[in-house]
Amino acid sequence: MTAVLSVDLACKRYSDIGVMLLEHRRGAIYATRVLPFRGDDCPTPVAVAEALADCADRAGAALIMLDGSQAWKSSSNGLKYARKCEAELATQGKTGLPGQCTPLTYLRFLQFSISVFDDLAARGWARLLSTNESQQAEKLVLESFPTSAWRTLGLKPLPGKRSATHSIIRRKQAELESFFHFRVGIPLTHDELQALVAGFAGLAFAESRQDNYRCFGGPPTLEDGTWREGFIVNPVKEVQGQVRNESRTARRQ
Repeated sequence: MTAVLSVDLACKRYSDIGVMLLEHRRGAIYATRVLPFRGDDCPTPVAVAEALADCADRAGAALIMLDGSQAWKSSSNGLKYARKCEAELATQGKTGLPGQCTPLTYLRFLQFSISVFDDLAARGWARLLSTNESQQAEKLVLESFPTSAWRTLGLKPLPGKRSATHSIIRRKQAELESFFHFRVGIPLTHDELQALVAGFAGLAFAESRQDNYRCFGGPPTLEDGTWREGFIVNPVKEVQGQVRNESRTARRQ
């Protein structure tokens, strides 16, 4: 069995964090909603990392997909305000040197997401250091970017949360289900749908299906005591195998 935990991260409220568990077992893929957080309290990186690591361990997942920057910009990458992966995928937020970014309103989330990556690393979840499969750690946390995941699949991205009505979300969920020939069985939120589309790259990566994912950017490195650069991993073509209905809701603390 292959299992991947995919996360659409948020830093203002726990209720804005979307988490999906994707499992490949007995020739089929199961997509399950996971609810590790409750309430509208402000998340902390330590609490988020602890909950995600616990969810992954309970599900037998050795890979976490996390929608958020994992590192700062390298001082020598030739770009003013962006990591290489962000330039390649035209992310809305661009990461600068430590403590810098554009737009400035992105800084809070950027610092939060890097801290979550750091806290997961402290719990044994390593960043992807190389595309060489023989050099991978037992537990990995990969950076995702759901908006670009839709694009690399050849689909129009899900609109931003403020612009996406319930009907748009339902229509985009149906489009994704049709593309991958599966049914989740329950209506997903905007955050959960974003986590789901990114998660297909994680399944392909975990199963060494190199034709089904692509790494953008370059390996993360330590520079002046902080992590810089890093890969964003996206799905690039249809995952093989039929995804069966999965309507159960998983609640993990």
